Amino acid sequence: MYVLKSSTCSRHHKLAVSALMQIFHSIGMNKTAPFLKEFIPVLFPLIRSCEPVYRESLFQNLSTLVHTVKQHIRPFLPQLFDLVVTYWDASIVNQLVALVEEISIILPDDFKSFLPRLLPRLLGMLEAEPVFNGPRILAGFQTFGSALDHYADLVLEAIIHMFESELVPVRTRLTAVQTLGSLLLVHNFSAHASRIIHALLAVIEGGMRVSRGGS
Repeated sequence: MYVLKSSTCSRHHKLAVSALMQIFHSIGMNKTAPFLKEFIPVLFPLIRSCEPVYRESLFQNLSTLVHTVKQHIRPFLPQLFDLVVTYWDASIVNQLVALVEEISIILPDDFKSFLPRLLPRLLGMLEAEPVFNGPRILAGFQTFGSALDHYADLVLEAIIHMFESELVPVRTRLTAVQTLGSLLLVHNFSAHASRIIHALLAVIEGGMRVSRGGS
């Protein structure tokens, strides 16, 4: 841990974190969990203080750590989501969504309590960056599944808006339809049946024409 704690060794931080991730992965969940109280208080400040170019890699390592330690990450979730919200950015959205996907799978009930902070950013980016980040966020919604819980209606409207829009590439619109199908398996959208049916019929009748954004 000395290398990670020392500012004079900052050029070695990325390598040190990667090495620790490999060790944690090899020794498994039960043997890694006791080290979290030492490692997390070092890793989280490192993510805040590092050069932006390294932050994506550190979030990727954090996803690996969550996957390894599973439910043992629970005590650190508030600080973890603080990091996700603070550094939410289109340039690293793939890693951020991958991280919260891991949490939604491992700790779905805990994940629900953080959705009010996370969902506006997901929906905002889905609207602002449908071409570049839309598919990744839609894939995230499929993973979240039933964990979306009371917010499923908001997600439904955003998905419908996406596959209705001819400004969105066909491939992304198809992913939106697939995401709708996935959510229909775990949420009761009967109150929105008419809206869903009319939107899908409009898409079918329009032949899902190639958008100006490309296919």
